Amino acid sequence: MVNSVVKHHLHEGLSEADGGALRRLEVLGGRWRRVATRLAVAATAVWVLGVGTAGSVAASSAGEGAAAAPWTQTLRRADVSVFLCTGREERDDFCHGRPTGERQKRTLAVSLRKVPGVAKVTFEDRKAAYKRFRKAFADQPDIVAKVRPEDVPESYQITVRKGTKLAKVVGAAKRMPGVALVSDRTMTGGYDLTDDKNTDHVVVFLCGASSLASSSACEKYEKSKTSKRGKGITAEDRDALEREIKAMPEVKKVHFEDQAEAYASFREAYADNKALLSATRKSDMPESFRIRLKSDADSPRVAAVLGERPGVAQAMDVRCFSLNTKLYVGHGISSDLCG
Repeated sequence: MVNSVVKHHLHEGLSEADGGALRRLEVLGGRWRRVATRLAVAATAVWVLGVGTAGSVAASSAGEGAAAAPWTQTLRRADVSVFLCTGREERDDFCHGRPTGERQKRTLAVSLRKVPGVAKVTFEDRKAAYKRFRKAFADQPDIVAKVRPEDVPESYQITVRKGTKLAKVVGAAKRMPGVALVSDRTMTGGYDLTDDKNTDHVVVFLCGASSLASSSACEKYEKSKTSKRGKGITAEDRDALEREIKAMPEVKKVHFEDQAEAYASFREAYADNKALLSATRKSDMPESFRIRLKSDADSPRVAAVLGERPGVAQAMDVRCFSLNTKLYVGHGISSDLCG
């Protein structure tokens, strides 16, 4: 199952990712507040998994000329996708359980065309959106079978003029009534990691001071162990967990990554994304066990088992997270389709 903490913050982090968010970060200085936490967690989570969305948080936030992730098959036609409300969203912060009405659609079309830098706005109805989804996942019939036409949102596909900062278009669009999600072309690359033999299959995030570890499981654990929030997993429980992971028959390799190592790798990987680096500190990096499994291993089961262990914030199945991210930013589908 997808890491619920990460999914929540990813949603909110992408929603906050615009120039205004970065300006608020500058005002905050070194003190973390709501927006900083969302951006940092979203960026950290997708970086830990090797997914390309982290770069998009920075690019969308700063509007800088950071290198965009490769365009995927599903979004070659557009620079920005504005997904409309279906009324079936898992989170209803923006849609409030209601689909976008016809009058809202007409208003949106007019408003989007007035956004500076927008060259073309094309409406994608549900039939076309569902066809595009089925084509994108043609090699995964189990996923196609779980999605009904009504689950796929309609959208406006936007082409911007050369030199336009995508962040400005995204920021304007996401504040319009009737909009569930806005993604851009920098958010659509690097999903399919499961065939890479060097990819970690399960990542186990440990309770600690990082914002990613802020979960009910950690609150309960810390209360019983330390009575101090943010103290995190004890050395004894961490060592016991490592021994258990290594003893699992499905496990091929396991590596413990502390905050310093995670942050060093993060800075190296995103050296060109100044906005992302400025919005993320070593203390935002969670400690984790990064696990590589044998080819026939059941990664969802491994993640489920380890997710229940003392001192574990969440255990994430990489394939599941990758799949759901692709569905989310590429097609506006927010349902958890793993398992």
